[in-house]
Amino acid sequence: MIFDFKTNRLIFGVGMGILFALTLVLVAVFQVDLFTILLLSAVFILMINILMKRVANRAYQHVHQLLFIYCDAESYLEHVLALYKRGSRARKIFTGVKWQNVIMAHVFTGDFDEAEKQYEAFKETFGQMAEGQGSMRFSHLIIEALLAVFQHQTTRLEAALERLEGDIDRLKGPSQQYVRENPYSVYYMIRRAQAFLESDDLDTHALVHELQEANEFLRTCLLYILLKHDKIDETVAQPFTRMERNTLFYLDTQRKF
Repeated sequence: MIFDFKTNRLIFGVGMGILFALTLVLVAVFQVDLFTILLLSAVFILMINILMKRVANRAYQHVHQLLFIYCDAESYLEHVLALYKRGSRARKIFTGVKWQNVIMAHVFTGDFDEAEKQYEAFKETFGQMAEGQGSMRFSHLIIEALLAVFQHQTTRLEAALERLEGDIDRLKGPSQQYVRENPYSVYYMIRRAQAFLESDDLDTHALVHELQEANEFLRTCLLYILLKHDKIDETVAQPFTRMERNTLFYLDTQRKF
């Protein structure tokens, strides 16, 4: 995945050019022996690899921040689609993870039909791997729960969350707490939405207070879901406005928030 980004491809090309030139100088001018050349080359390549991994990690972090921090679902979809289409197919697990990001992007743009279509195709291709590989399985179940909560499919949602709980219970203490309590996590948002959807007598005052304290991602998702399924009326959403870059659910032309 480190070659998914143009910066890393440039770093690799320049780095190999520098290594080649340095090798020529060491051999032709200083007459350095072969063992020393190989040792220096290995160290140089290791340093380039470390640098490229850091660049890739920061780049992927930025891509996900587009959605969860800036709520720019349109840009997020463009980025993950580009990464999926131009990325290498040599490592199947990486291809699967990038496909999962694409499916999630379709969910948060409000294109649930396309998300369901992509999800079914994903299960046909990666179903067995998604069930057996830990991190991929977690994302697989998150997508299942997402599709269920946005379409208010109670039975499907409960089944997905029951399996998710099993995976979360196996995490170590700090990781488990982070997943359950991180207000920017998809899991946290799904659980809060489920609680409000299943409430027979929704306390709108408590809801408004929570929305006032919530981050933009959580607030938009909760309002969208609750309005979509008529758990609240539009007067509840009136005090809240979207950030300028917030394009969550922009493909749903019938959205009320």
